[in-house]
Amino acid sequence: WGTLEPGESQAIVCYIKNEGDTALTLSMYPSGWNPTEATDYLTLSWNYDGNPISPHTSVQVTFTLSVDASIEEVFYL
Repeated sequence: WGTLEPGESQAIVCYIKNEGDTALTLSMYPSGWNPTEATDYLTLSWNYDGNPISPHTSVQVTFTLSVDASIEEVFYL
């Protein structure tokens, strides 16, 4: 994601391919934030519309990490 300042966001485009034989639907549950207080100031979102992904097809998904303007300091290990 790089270095983000308070109030900034960074988007990353990914392509997700269903290599299986049945349609699937994606879910996202961000976890394991370190420190845990980061969840008060950082938001991870995506533009996936929830439609099933057919077998052997790809979808473009944009993930966006946003930093709250009121953040003070968050360090990572």
